[in-house]
Amino acid sequence: MTTQISQRKQNGKVYQYLHTLYLADVAERKYHENRQNSGRRMKWVDFPDILGKLDDLMSGKNCFSPDIALYILRNNGDFLASELPSTSTLYHWIDQGFLKTKNIDLLYKMSRNTKKKKARRNKTNLGISIDKRPQVINTRATFGHWEIDTVVGSLNRNEPVLLTLTERLTRFELI
Repeated sequence: MTTQISQRKQNGKVYQYLHTLYLADVAERKYHENRQNSGRRMKWVDFPDILGKLDDLMSGKNCFSPDIALYILRNNGDFLASELPSTSTLYHWIDQGFLKTKNIDLLYKMSRNTKKKKARRNKTNLGISIDKRPQVINTRATFGHWEIDTVVGSLNRNEPVLLTLTERLTRFELI
C-alpha cells in the first residue's frame, strides 16, 4: 500500500489529505528489493579473506584439494570452524565463480565421475489394450472374435496354468 498526499484549496486555505492506495508497480519494486535482502548470507561476505587464503592453498605450487585446504585453515587456527564452509559448499563456490580457482585447476574434479548412470529397464509391451478394440466387437454381431485369459494357481509358481479361449458371439469356450 502506498500513502499519497492530495491538496485542496478552499477559501484561501490549503488542506492536505492522506489516503492509501495499491499500486502494482510500487508493490513489485518493493518485492524485488525484499528478495535481494532475503536468504542466508554466505560466509565469505562476513569473512572475505577466507577466499584469498583458499585460493592460495588450491592454486600455484601448493595445489591442494578443497578438502585439504579447509583442513589446513581449520588446523592453523586463523579461522574458527564455524567461519569455514563445508567441502561441498566450497565446491559450489568454485562452480559459481566466487574464487579465482576454477574447476580445471583442481586435480581430480575434472576426471571423476560424479553421477552414476542408472540402467534403463526395458519396458514390456503387453499388446493393445482391450479398451482400444473396435466397437463392432462389443456388439457380438460377427463370428471370429476370441478372448483369451490365463488362470494361475496360488500354491506354487511351477504349477501348470489354465488357458481359456472364449469366442464372443457363440460363447464357445476352450480350456
